Amino acid sequence: MDRPASGARDGVMKKLILALIGANLLALLWLSGWLPFASDGREPARVGQQIQADSLRVVPLSRALPPRPPAPPPRPAVNAAADAPPAPAAPPPEAAAAGA
Repeated sequence: MDRPASGARDGVMKKLILALIGANLLALLWLSGWLPFASDGREPARVGQQIQADSLRVVPLSRALPPRPPAPPPRPAVNAAADAPPAPAAPPPEAAAAGA
C-alpha cells in the first residue's frame, strides 16, 4: 500500500542526486577555467596599464624597516622573601609544654 509514496520519494532522491552531480560538474568546469563566461578574478588588462612596474623591488621586511633601538637591560627581579624580616623562631617544645 505504501508503494506509490515510496516510488515518489525515489524519484525525488534521483532528481536531487542528479542536481548535486550537475552542480559539482559545473563547479569543476568553472574552477578549471573551461567556462569562457566565468571570470576567475584575474585582471590581465591591469597588468598592461601599470606604470613603471619594473622599478618595484621586493625586499625582505628586515631590510625594509629601520633597525630598532637596543632594548634596555632587564631590571632585577624583586624577591619579597629576601626583603622581609626573618620570622620569629618557634619556642622549643619543652618551653611550650611548661607554659601549658
